[in-house]
Amino acid sequence: MVRAAVGDFSVLALALLIVVLFDPWAVTSPGFWLSFGAVAMLAYALGARIGQIHWLKAALQTQWAVTIGMLPLLLVMFNQTSIVSPVANAFAIPLISFVVTPLALLGSFLPFDTPLNLSYQALTICMYVLKWLNQLPMATWQQHAPATWTLWPAVLGVLWILLPRGFPMRWLGLMGFLPMLLVMPVRPVLGDMKVTVLDVGQGLSVVVQTATHALLYDAGPKYNEQSDAGGPHRGAIFTRRRHPEIGWIYCQP
Repeated sequence: MVRAAVGDFSVLALALLIVVLFDPWAVTSPGFWLSFGAVAMLAYALGARIGQIHWLKAALQTQWAVTIGMLPLLLVMFNQTSIVSPVANAFAIPLISFVVTPLALLGSFLPFDTPLNLSYQALTICMYVLKWLNQLPMATWQQHAPATWTLWPAVLGVLWILLPRGFPMRWLGLMGFLPMLLVMPVRPVLGDMKVTVLDVGQGLSVVVQTATHALLYDAGPKYNEQSDAGGPHRGAIFTRRRHPEIGWIYCQP
């Protein structure tokens, strides 16, 4: 049992080493940490378990391990997490795995397009449902930017929550999330201000923060109705992350 668990993490460590050797800059990508983090959580939560469990229970445990396991990283990196992702994954993963992909592969070998059309229709239904879920009022949890140090108690809390059934008081792992949720960003003292110039390419975006207010000034170039230098988007995210309860002003000539 222990040998199997060690084997899982040995393979994961080897894969991580290979990725870093071929692309050292991969460690700066959020996808690197989220991908390896998700696999590590699955190996920790589901590996080295005694006995067989029902496939439905295994699917639910897998989704639970990924959802709770990735929560600390998502809050630190993006200051938000999807509330509807378990429902979206439960719907999309089987549909893509057992309908869309097999039909697309089958259609690539056959001389007629019926399987490809069916695959496309199934994918269209999938995207419609996912779009509907994404538009729900409470689809996403957003909060302030937690301090980096709060990641460690949250990860320890996750590891305690995902311990095998039978360990006492696993719910105490939720306490590890309290610093991440309750410790607010440091604001300038009364009478001071903090000015941050955001990198928006050719544009200009400046955030001015005081003890009680946050002002966003953005004069970045607008390319067309759908595209600009990125200032409004980045500036709004920056301001919301650090002062989510404070309104901001956007100015563009």
